Amino acid sequence: MVCRLVFGASLFLAVAMLAGCGKDAPKPGPGAEGKPKPPAAAAPLLVHVGGTMRPAMEEICKLYEQESGRKLEVNYGDSGELMIKLQQMGKGDVIVVHDPFPAKLEKDGLVDRSYTVAVVTPVIAVKKGNPKKIAGIKDLARDDVKVGLTDAKYSTTGHIVDVMFKKAGIAEAMAKKEIPRTRGGGESANAVKIGTVDATIVWNAVVFARSDALEAIDVEPTFRPDPTVDAVTSATYGKLDMSCSKVVLMTLKKAGDLEGARKLAELATSERGKAIWTKQGFSPAPAAK
Repeated sequence: MVCRLVFGASLFLAVAMLAGCGKDAPKPGPGAEGKPKPPAAAAPLLVHVGGTMRPAMEEICKLYEQESGRKLEVNYGDSGELMIKLQQMGKGDVIVVHDPFPAKLEKDGLVDRSYTVAVVTPVIAVKKGNPKKIAGIKDLARDDVKVGLTDAKYSTTGHIVDVMFKKAGIAEAMAKKEIPRTRGGGESANAVKIGTVDATIVWNAVVFARSDALEAIDVEPTFRPDPTVDAVTSATYGKLDMSCSKVVLMTLKKAGDLEGARKLAELATSERGKAIWTKQGFSPAPAAK
């Protein structure tokens, strides 16, 4: 699915050993001959990753370390919190977050280059086997369905649900329900997993990461946000398209190793990188125009 979105992703040292000279110099161990060595005394690249993107970036970062010989220090967290920490501390080589946070980082002048790597789409998460027989978004208004949602203060899906409920004609019914709110989609999906609630609306990749226990029900196209009608303008993020959310990897201007950061971006956007994003349940990035 093609889309874009709305409001509302620890700090890290590699020590190189100096080899002796002459005939007594130690020989490399098995397999070491073909493995690139990082620069002497190079610190690990510091990579900030929003929680939704963790499964894909864990795989990409592992591949990067294996092929480059360079260590990465990866800081996982809520996309909004990561953005705030980066603004306050200014430390990092790469950050991976979804809309609308990339626009703010660009606006603040923190970004060297931006790469759209994937898209996340809102879906209804239910338990495996769909015991409540939820077929679409209108079923969330049923009296026998307990619904959990994300908090709009911290989550982009927390904003778009109101648009979808209004389009489906269930806004009033949903307003009467007692709906627990969580900061992030992972928490809300876990609530479905343990049975605290029957359903929630989160990103497709969040459900995929829990596919042993959950399954995704598509939101009908008629009720999804329309980018030509439902776009909003924010003083913080500018004009935002609510139809879905891009996942963006950004190299940072204050990076300690900008060349290393760009090489990680190249891997994440390569054909191998794209295959990893798809394998982890993300929708493909829109084609470059």
